[in-house]
Amino acid sequence: MGNRVMPRWQNKQRTITRDIADWRAPRVASEGDPVARFAAMGRIYGEILGSRRAPGVLTLGSAWSFSRLLSGDATTIATDGMDPIWRLPHDLALPSPENPDGAMVLVGGGARLGALNAFLEGDHRPGDLSLRTSGSHDGQSVAGMIGTGSHGSTLGFGAFQNQIKGLHLVTGPGRSVWLEPYPILDPAIIAAISTEPPIRDAALFDGALVHLGGMGIVSAALLEAAPFFLIDVVKTMKRLTAADIAMLAKGDFRGFAASCGRDEMPYHLEIVLDPYAPFEGEGPEPRRGGRHEAMITFHFRVPDWDMPVRGMIVPASQRREFDRIYDGPLGRMIIRVGRRFAGDLFNLIPPQTLYPILSTDFRRYLGQMRLSWGRATGPYVPRTFGGIEVPLHNDSFAFARSDLETALRRMTGAFRARGGGHLVMTLRFVSQAAGAMAFTRFPETVVVNCDGVRTTRSQAAVRRILAALERDPAIPFSQHWGKMGEFTQGRLRREYGDPGDPRPSRARRWREARETLLDPAMRAAFASDGLREWGLA
Repeated sequence: MGNRVMPRWQNKQRTITRDIADWRAPRVASEGDPVARFAAMGRIYGEILGSRRAPGVLTLGSAWSFSRLLSGDATTIATDGMDPIWRLPHDLALPSPENPDGAMVLVGGGARLGALNAFLEGDHRPGDLSLRTSGSHDGQSVAGMIGTGSHGSTLGFGAFQNQIKGLHLVTGPGRSVWLEPYPILDPAIIAAISTEPPIRDAALFDGALVHLGGMGIVSAALLEAAPFFLIDVVKTMKRLTAADIAMLAKGDFRGFAASCGRDEMPYHLEIVLDPYAPFEGEGPEPRRGGRHEAMITFHFRVPDWDMPVRGMIVPASQRREFDRIYDGPLGRMIIRVGRRFAGDLFNLIPPQTLYPILSTDFRRYLGQMRLSWGRATGPYVPRTFGGIEVPLHNDSFAFARSDLETALRRMTGAFRARGGGHLVMTLRFVSQAAGAMAFTRFPETVVVNCDGVRTTRSQAAVRRILAALERDPAIPFSQHWGKMGEFTQGRLRREYGDPGDPRPSRARRWREARETLLDPAMRAAFASDGLREWGLA
């Protein structure tokens, strides 16, 4: 079971650094009876909880998150070796009536999205499967996506966790439980992998689903997959008007697609804006080249899936080229110094140049490509500059879709004050997501991402945006749990309610689920710095 001391650890984006005195890297057998493999995972996790050498427990997926959910004095468990995937026959778990040709898949919490897509999509033949939604790349772990409410932009659908129909939670040394909203999984499988009787309770399941790392260890999840389908990925550009924004706020996505040249209801829609001049009538007209066009990506679901599939064209990472240039001791020293001061170096670049650079690159891919869902959401490709990986900034705000125009004006106005930052804004659209603590909590939600280069100017710009939004209580919003949001107890209570107040609220439902599933000792163990600071633990 790969135990060792890891004296210094960083998350993938190098925003969190901490000492780890008790590092665990368990692995389950890659082959063999699937029930035995899933049962073994529960036992292994239970043994770790019984032998841990730190007061807390943290499980790591891809460590993509920027969040304080990854902070604390804890036995830290790398879950990438706990990743079995098993397609269940219909006699062991039935898909929902609205998805009769789909299937249930039992998947280890440590499985990465890329591996899950490859398993589901197989050879792209009849009987293969697809996810209905996922995030913008495929490196995240299943448990991490569920636990932070990761979303895509599938229109009329919620977030990734809306596909989850059951959870196997390890809740203490030698203890685990199967949780589902109603009877779904075959009782014999539940008895083989869990030590406690199953809990079938829709309210409790919804309370625990977006777990924030505070409900025990997600050993496995039951995922409902759709029948395999293809999508036409269409990339185009357009100068947006206030009428376009109003159309989007009303949910007239077919009308918006028609205005871009394809009169068809999209399956997925993503729009990247220049925050200095996002749409006509908002922000000063750029002095050079006119108002920037928005970068728009549609996915249109293909009715007849039996069509040729092409691999996604992903620009080759420049990292390999620059690593050759900077090879050797001197080059490695330059890269280390550059990484240490990367934010300061990029501060010297005028922030208004970021959008033109990105849109020039986007133009290389204008047009249409027919892909599977997994190939359309391929791996994250880091951007590099002179051998230095560009430090990524990710912030994300969710609003009621009807508030889109007002929210955009507030955000971009605050952003432009004092010169802005090295960021673009991306719009994604989802319906209300499952889970009490889902940040995409509005019946129809628009998510505005602030993505770009992590510089002091970018961070200051987002702080101004947050302050501007908080000054206007008429526009409720939420922040993404896995990104760089600045959470406080007050902000959490404004968005989700007071977990200590017995009156009904989202936070109270989460707290009640935690108290049902974990005893006091385990509640203390599964309490990251973030959960403590925000008043959830």
